[in-house]
Amino acid sequence: MRKKWAVMCLLLPAAALLAASFFVRPWTLRLVDQRRARTVLLVRAAPGDAFVLSYIHSVERSPVRDFFRIDGEGRLVLRGTEFQSSNAGLPSQLAPGETLARNTGKFRISGRRLTLDEISLWVGKDHRNTLVINDAAYDLPALGGDALLQIRAVRTTLGECLLHALRGAATGNRHRRTGKG
Repeated sequence: MRKKWAVMCLLLPAAALLAASFFVRPWTLRLVDQRRARTVLLVRAAPGDAFVLSYIHSVERSPVRDFFRIDGEGRLVLRGTEFQSSNAGLPSQLAPGETLARNTGKFRISGRRLTLDEISLWVGKDHRNTLVINDAAYDLPALGGDALLQIRAVRTTLGECLLHALRGAATGNRHRRTGKG
């Protein structure tokens, strides 16, 4: 009788936790390899959170950083861009409300308000694509290879988050910790 009671005491909370994992729906930033239709990164991100996408520009061969914030509806809002040269393929005009500053050899456009449902981004080793969010930097080519990634803020199940975390731990989730900034 005691064994049966002990087993029930263990199974009941485990079953409740398992059931909850499919009903609790946290916000995440999901990166999907579009060619393979597989999630390469799922990271906690909620409305109001900010993240940075950085890369080496394919023509100018100089670093670019785009600053985003997730709005209340899960859309991605480009708030600013930082770059070292203003030649081919880089911003050359300001939209209303935007400002341009030049400090320490870098241009910075602030006040941007470009709202996107998703970002499609080609990543590759030569471009050193990096996502920085929640004090962690993710090497995107290490996660997805040379790929077209779709980036979206989505609600997902706690179960999917847990499965993705376990899969990442089993394959050696490739990211490095950084300080803020």
